[in-house]
Amino acid sequence: MDITKETIAIKKASYGFSLPEWLTKKKKKNWNKKFPKKNKAILLPNLSEEPLDECNYAEIVWRDGAYWFCYTVQVSERDLSSFDKKVAGADLGEIHTVAVATENKALLVSGRAMRSISQFRAKVLAELSKKMSHCKKGSNQWKKYKQAKYRIRQTSKNQLKELEHKTTKEVVSFLVEEQVTHFVIGHVSGIEKWTKKNEKKKQKTSKVRRQQLSLWN
Repeated sequence: MDITKETIAIKKASYGFSLPEWLTKKKKKNWNKKFPKKNKAILLPNLSEEPLDECNYAEIVWRDGAYWFCYTVQVSERDLSSFDKKVAGADLGEIHTVAVATENKALLVSGRAMRSISQFRAKVLAELSKKMSHCKKGSNQWKKYKQAKYRIRQTSKNQLKELEHKTTKEVVSFLVEEQVTHFVIGHVSGIEKWTKKNEKKKQKTSKVRRQQLSLWN
């Protein structure tokens, strides 16, 4: 990978024979010619704000319907030895995304926008699935419904990703401003599992509540 201020050149090796041509030539007797290798390069515009001179890993991945150029950068760790010990705690919630509190200050971030997007997605996908069940699988109308489901999933995914990024950035900015040295946060991953029936309490969770837990970002 060759990096300049304007472009990023990624080396690519290509061969002169295609697969059908190679299979045809292989059938001939005493044919062991090597593949003619050609070194090419893919040019990408350098839009990175970080210096890529010390980049030790990069790859091109397919994500969200497009190719993305991903790379690693080295970030120096901030020295907190001069700061006094200050602890902050955070509680993740369904209505309020996160509530962060220190000894003398607190931050509350609402998550109603994310919850409304998740509920709208679940409602539309359920309606489209119901319509697809009345169509013949593989028909034109069935394919249109399938494409509509893909668009809804992709749009909501992008919207939720943006809101989660903004929430995280706001919390980190608050911690840096308050010079917090220790951060404690709850781990709620998998809380939606085994909610249909509680063996200890021997009671079922309502359908609405199960949906709220499963849509919790």
